[in-house]
Amino acid sequence: MRKQTKVRYKETNSPLQIQILLVLTIFFAFIVLLLAFLIFSSKQRFEQQTTMLHQRSSNNNNNNNSSMINSQPYFRLPTTIHPLHYDLKLQVFLPYREGLNFNEQNFSIHADVAIRIICLHATNRIILNAKNLKFGINDIEVQNSRNQSIPLINLYRYQHEVDEIHVVEIVLMQELLSGYDYMVAIKYQGAINDVWTGGLYKTQYSIGGVTRFLALTQLQPTDASRLLPCFDEPEMKATFQISIIHPIGTSAVSNSPVRRYRHLNSKWSQTEFEVTPVMSTYLLAIAVSDFVFKFRHCGKIEIRVWCQPAVVYDIDYALNVACRLLIYYENFFSIPYPLKKLDIFTVPELRVLAMENWGLITVRQKMMLYNQRLNSLRERRVVTDVIAHEVAHMWFGNLATMRWWNDLWLNEGFATMMGQKAADFVENTTLRMSQCFAADITLKALSSDQHTTVTQPISLKENSDRIHGQDIKIIYNKGAAVIRMVESTIGKEVFRQGLNLYLVEFAYANAEKTDFLNSFSKIFKAVDHHRDPFLDTNFSVYNFIDSWIYQRGFPLLKVRQIGNYFEISQQIFDFDNNSAFADTQWKVPVFTRENQHDEVHWLEEGKKLKLFHGSRKFVIDPNFHGYYRVEYEIDYWKLLTDHLLQKHNYFSVSTRLKLLGSLCIFLFIT
Repeated sequence: MRKQTKVRYKETNSPLQIQILLVLTIFFAFIVLLLAFLIFSSKQRFEQQTTMLHQRSSNNNNNNNSSMINSQPYFRLPTTIHPLHYDLKLQVFLPYREGLNFNEQNFSIHADVAIRIICLHATNRIILNAKNLKFGINDIEVQNSRNQSIPLINLYRYQHEVDEIHVVEIVLMQELLSGYDYMVAIKYQGAINDVWTGGLYKTQYSIGGVTRFLALTQLQPTDASRLLPCFDEPEMKATFQISIIHPIGTSAVSNSPVRRYRHLNSKWSQTEFEVTPVMSTYLLAIAVSDFVFKFRHCGKIEIRVWCQPAVVYDIDYALNVACRLLIYYENFFSIPYPLKKLDIFTVPELRVLAMENWGLITVRQKMMLYNQRLNSLRERRVVTDVIAHEVAHMWFGNLATMRWWNDLWLNEGFATMMGQKAADFVENTTLRMSQCFAADITLKALSSDQHTTVTQPISLKENSDRIHGQDIKIIYNKGAAVIRMVESTIGKEVFRQGLNLYLVEFAYANAEKTDFLNSFSKIFKAVDHHRDPFLDTNFSVYNFIDSWIYQRGFPLLKVRQIGNYFEISQQIFDFDNNSAFADTQWKVPVFTRENQHDEVHWLEEGKKLKLFHGSRKFVIDPNFHGYYRVEYEIDYWKLLTDHLLQKHNYFSVSTRLKLLGSLCIFLFIT
């Protein structure tokens, strides 16, 4: 039958009909193929886009070469890979002087980075940060420990502008094995940015009416990835070896001492630096300029202060202060300065006041210059305070670093407080810690913290991935004020030993709040408490600190006089009367002074405290060590006010500051 049908078909169709049918068949076949191709291409694009919008699943098969990047608003790098060492070779096209022109390469960088990594969990993906750097899949090479190349399948990019997280995902043809080292080499290009963008940025100054340019880095918090592809998170510590090719006539400075300097030709010099200690990426620093410097040796450490030539005679004070501060911190922490040198770079423009890059501090120029004939004592104090804060970071923040940005107060709160202590030492006074601390730090923190609708806790919860948008006044000032309250509670020597233990245990590593508290708890338990009945062995540093760092706001202590006793209760101090925080309570150290002896009493959450006061002019927290306000009854306010007017010297400056601050707020509210 089939044959018969076939014969009949041939017999009943003309050659013209056959040709028409053939053309139609080819046309429809073409349409079908075209549609199939378009559907396949659209599906591929759709899959690539949707994988960028969904959380990575742990069940994904490694043979799948689509993107596995987690594009949640606050992306964190996976823990499958950890960097060990970066080898960065950087050519800086900086037309620093008039007449020097690199044409289209002006204010750009050409670089190669080789990153030695260790695989912690088997994976066929390497995910790192790179922000506005130009490279493609052909610019990347991955090798195993035998120098054998591993083929690449794909390269994906993702960015989230809220926290400026830019991520690159390299997909490999084969898995990286757990416990093995690998090398990732990337050749790339980038820009020398403006000051507010960060990364490697340019700024300028004038000499004889002629503009000169310099380039330096500002990488905190996530702009190291503008300088090089890297694992740009604080916990991803590694060592760095830097080599900079820069124009003849400029100097290059970085975190480590110079290992080798040489002229390449009539246009370029090359400066190679020693390997850095293990450190976080945001502390990496580079400066290329025609600046001059002054130096001195502080023990075995060389300190240099760099500046433009016109102000070279105004940096002597800063240079000498830096040396004295190094000595102070080495003695206080009982830990030598971790590096071989310290450079301080005075910068015409910086998007922050100063930056604690390890071994290469950058500071705004106006905060570094002091001339005894031209500047005031207050301006000298600014220079001291800024350098004291940044040098403190060489230990707090650089040697021991917070694990994530939610515990930034571990860096900044301690540096702020320790900076005040060190400044007192440098100027041979106790003025800052006894008086200025309360006025410059504690009162500012209280002012920022009294509106619960806009303030924040010192420390965000551990699962918070927020980087930007934190309240700097709370992080720095409240952090420092609470830390000072801790010192006043547990005692200066216990506090100092706790800091030492913390820095020793987490040197070249990362820590979080619980690690810090654990160090103090260990020291506290080992101390003989017979001399201080208010802090017995049942005292818990954890219970004390938790409410102060995880809760917004601060307590108002309400003091009611009952015969010869004060009855003290607490409530949150809140200008906004926000009912959501009305029940907030703290474990409050109530400081008093009896017979020239400072004492600590505890106001527990939900309870009241009774204190005997006799007939004296009794003041709560006379040294202003507490992070709280005090409200007395109106009759007692009148008594204290009369005493202030008649014999104000009866009270110390700190006591008067505490009373006047609380009184002004009380009058404002009532």
